Amino acid sequence: MAYHDDLRALARELAAGTDQARLRRAASTAYYALFHLLIAEAAGNWTRSRFRARIGRCFDHGPMKAASEAKMAQIRSTFQRPRPVGEERVDLHLWTVANTFVQAQQLRNQADYNLEADLDPVAVNELVDEVEQAFEAWYEIREEDSAQEYLVSLFGAREKRPNDQKQPPGRPAPGATQP
Repeated sequence: MAYHDDLRALARELAAGTDQARLRRAASTAYYALFHLLIAEAAGNWTRSRFRARIGRCFDHGPMKAASEAKMAQIRSTFQRPRPVGEERVDLHLWTVANTFVQAQQLRNQADYNLEADLDPVAVNELVDEVEQAFEAWYEIREEDSAQEYLVSLFGAREKRPNDQKQPPGRPAPGATQP
């Protein structure tokens, strides 16, 4: 079984507990299950398998969250106009993955860093359920172009637009004033 699948199963086991230590570990582990699923899927696209672990270490939580939020905003805007039926299905599954990633990261941060407030067992079990649904949603769309595009966006680099101009070092941007 893959590491992310092991984490998913472990999160389910831990969520069955009632003490705060188990609930906190369940929330954190559920997040890491989804985190590692997405990394494994992205790194799996690299044809030279010996470099996949190194590719996986290039991912960072903050840019992955930002990419997920950007994907959610993009999908939200597409719901305003009619689209082909198949495209809508893919967007709904991709929304599930991106939204769950953001929500799981927030609860993981609370579980790992806010020891003043107890975690609600119901909320933790709901998170584990949502992560499992995100896994299933991902497996439904993983070969779609928009899903693969999402994986690339998780690296965190901003795409250059054709209008973006890079200035040579030491030269001010057009219209900039000299000191």
